Amino acid sequence: MRTGMGVLAAIASTIFAACERSPAAPRPVANNPSAPDGSPAPNAPPAPPACVPTDLSALVDGPLTGCAVCREDGWCWANAPVGSSLSAIWARSDDDVWAVGEFALHFDGSSWTTTLLPEGVGPLSSIWGSSATDVWATSMNALLHWDGRAWSVVPVPTRPEGLLTVSGTGPADVWVGAYSAGKGKLLHWNGTTWTETRLDWPPSLLFALEPGHAIAASGGRDCQRYSQGAWSPDDCGSVPHPLSIWGSGADDVWIFGGVASEAPGGTHFYRAHWDGKAWSREELDAAREYTRLFGTGKDDVWLGPSHFDGTRWTLTGTPGSYIPLSGARGGKLWSIVPDKVLSSADGAAWTRELTLQPGETAGLGAIGGRGFWIARSDGKVLRSDGRSWQSVAPAAGLRLSAAFGSAESDVWGVQMDDAAFQLHHWDGASWSAVEAPAPALSWLGPGWSNGPSDAWLLSGDGQGTRLFHWDGLAWSRQAEVADAILYSLWGGAPGDLWVAGHRVSEGRRRALVRHWDGTAWRTAYEGPDFALLDNGGYSRVTGSGPGEVWVIRTDPNSGTPPDQLLRWNGLAFENVIATGWNAVVAASGPDDVWLLGGSVQALRFDGRSWTASAPLQLTSGPGGPLQTGVRGFGAVYMGFEGTVYVNRR
Repeated sequence: MRTGMGVLAAIASTIFAACERSPAAPRPVANNPSAPDGSPAPNAPPAPPACVPTDLSALVDGPLTGCAVCREDGWCWANAPVGSSLSAIWARSDDDVWAVGEFALHFDGSSWTTTLLPEGVGPLSSIWGSSATDVWATSMNALLHWDGRAWSVVPVPTRPEGLLTVSGTGPADVWVGAYSAGKGKLLHWNGTTWTETRLDWPPSLLFALEPGHAIAASGGRDCQRYSQGAWSPDDCGSVPHPLSIWGSGADDVWIFGGVASEAPGGTHFYRAHWDGKAWSREELDAAREYTRLFGTGKDDVWLGPSHFDGTRWTLTGTPGSYIPLSGARGGKLWSIVPDKVLSSADGAAWTRELTLQPGETAGLGAIGGRGFWIARSDGKVLRSDGRSWQSVAPAAGLRLSAAFGSAESDVWGVQMDDAAFQLHHWDGASWSAVEAPAPALSWLGPGWSNGPSDAWLLSGDGQGTRLFHWDGLAWSRQAEVADAILYSLWGGAPGDLWVAGHRVSEGRRRALVRHWDGTAWRTAYEGPDFALLDNGGYSRVTGSGPGEVWVIRTDPNSGTPPDQLLRWNGLAFENVIATGWNAVVAASGPDDVWLLGGSVQALRFDGRSWTASAPLQLTSGPGGPLQTGVRGFGAVYMGFEGTVYVNRR
């Protein structure tokens, strides 16, 4: 994330249309979401556009219907919600589970479905419900309600600066914690109207116990209890810095909290219980720092891996394992981590139900003009046309560190195993081992393939670089550059290969681009010298076809945009535009070039001029972006957490 998570939320909040940019594609129509009583919500954000359903089961190894989330300029997050994060979960039963974050994901007992949030609503941080048609959730800027069909924005009194949490006991007893100007607010919905109670502190914790009873606390020592129609101070069992509250009723409340300190003897965590008459407190071991409370009744309470059966606490799971966060009595326990949903029958053994950030991507390539493929570190190859996804079974034990290829039947995978390199080739039906080029240096990859009998592979050691060539039968060393580090390559056709990186000499670094014309190598570009500590002089190369070559050169950040975009004019590289840091080029043709990332707008070149679009602010992750143009198909960008962005021509 990104990191990527804020980026993904920004894209989801600026969507306008479906990926299919046909004249008949409907535009979203602004509406006025209704409050739970049916009254209109004035000045509410418009409802989200219809999600373009996309089967992502092959991508996440589980039953998930995702969305193609698109913008007016044609850029689509093609595999949403992959790459996003989760922050809260609520389960009414094993066939009615919500996991929320930048999207709201619903599980019906057999599969997951993605629902978009209303436009302008930030990531959700809490969720609670009383039935399948009465579910509430909060983001920092909106309170949402699910009526069984769609999410709508619910107006709340006095427009607080931020919403923190939601809890309730039924459709006519809903509490919301909020804040404004550093002060807290407790908002209550009685099924007809809202009432507001002001606090001197923001209520980061809030739990509705039963109608007419609730408890709230800050992250410090502030605590209040609601009873007999009013809020009044409570000591919350003398637990310092409460971290979690749960209760089954006014006579059964649990609080967990404490302080972590690096000072010897300074870490203390406590668990306190209210039995309707008095608080009792006990100190816990320091390993419980990240646990949370959850339960379904007086005899079924969880604090991390510890379970209370109404009489005593027992350690069921392993400290540091997954934390039960929701569930229904007699059903599964449910939990989340930022990228996964998990379930358990006993709190000890956990099953992965959904993964939103699957295996690390090792490579991205083209399938002619029909789409693209993705190779993951687990050896799986996925094919996509930007709307659907198919997978092939990975080879047993295959863990790729790099992948490249020219088509769905020509994929190369590099694996590092026991300090040795292994090379594998996918022919469209199966993987086969191929003898790795030798002698390789410290690292192997990236590579480039123009077809089954013309592939290239880089190998380096931080001081020099070797280039190996595949002729359809074997790999052989084709060239060596002793004084340059090359880490980017792109080919327009057989006999047209470009490699980029940098050269270091006498404590100075400068960008370097070399070209192979099928007969000989020559230096096509050398940039200005920069001191090693200036963090400049790097370069990356990409293109869209023979003669259509682009280079990003990184210059020191001295108050001006540190990246320069250069274009090959047939004789030399010429400066085109200065851009922001960490920019990338996505080119699918001479009239379809995108400059993305960094701190600048997205810029598109149509062959004649540049036009600006809304910033994408994409991140490329370690090692830079993967291939960003698919010839004849469109621009494709792979984000760090597995997000795929497509702009079809």
